[in-house]
Amino acid sequence: KKPSIISEPIYQSFVLRPIDSDGQPSAKMPSLNDEKGRLRRRKNPATANATFLLIAAALIAAVLPPYSRRPYGVAAFSTVRLASPALLTRRPPPRRASSIMAGGGFGGAPSPAGKKKKGGKKKSVSPAADNTKVRTVSGFSGSGTKPLRIAANTFDRIYQKHGKECAADLYVRSPANDADLGREPTYWFVGKVVADPDAGPPPPSVRAAVLAQKRLVLEYAQRELRPQNLGGKYANGLQIWTAPGDSELDVVQNKVPLTRVEGSTADLLAEENFDVRDVGFNPEIYVGDEIRDGGLRVTRDEEGKPTRPVFEINEGQ
Repeated sequence: KKPSIISEPIYQSFVLRPIDSDGQPSAKMPSLNDEKGRLRRRKNPATANATFLLIAAALIAAVLPPYSRRPYGVAAFSTVRLASPALLTRRPPPRRASSIMAGGGFGGAPSPAGKKKKGGKKKSVSPAADNTKVRTVSGFSGSGTKPLRIAANTFDRIYQKHGKECAADLYVRSPANDADLGREPTYWFVGKVVADPDAGPPPPSVRAAVLAQKRLVLEYAQRELRPQNLGGKYANGLQIWTAPGDSELDVVQNKVPLTRVEGSTADLLAEENFDVRDVGFNPEIYVGDEIRDGGLRVTRDEEGKPTRPVFEINEGQ
């Protein structure tokens, strides 16, 4: 409703005059035009609303971090999820590398290999210290951030080109945790690896892809993904098991056994043409309740074989 227009004399009679320094009413009066403009601004909130929206937009832009493609900066460790469409495997949307790579304690004791002896001679470089063979994780806080980001980017590049045929799903088991809880062997899904079939010759094997990134996979699993069951006192004797690429649903339905990967990075010395840049690792990332309750895991016997019969899942449910 528009304000009523009042005459100058009536307006003046309803306005208190300002007081000057002597305590007397001042002869200077507010302008009637100024007061009418003030009333119009109060009755028309469009200007105020527009100003509020501009300020709110500026604050939101300042608070939210810029979007980038990957989280592990994990997580935090993280990545675009190009993995399985399996119903039981949750895949978060692309996350910033800062969120996936934020593992402050991610890393282990640094290797002394490669240091010079007294007299200027250099020790032979072990495969664990050979950056062309292994993705190393040093003992410094956050040292797993960069190798994981590189491994995840490499995974995306290779997977986009070759698909699941060059991939393998990874599961980690802690015998100490199983014994402590008195349960069947439990295998936790921790991510996927790929090996580029165009590399070589010969092209790298899935086993080589796992061994080259073994330290990275286990450090991530026990420190970032599931420390409750794989870290601390349960970290001794961790095992890595594999299944065919993108086979999470088949594993859950007891259709696929798991295969243990044994060996060490020293075995990579026999593969002269192997290069760690030809393999990648895509870490599993927990979201929501999974952070507390855990994500995908299955039970098998000591040899990775299903202990229960095959069953089907009703997709309509």
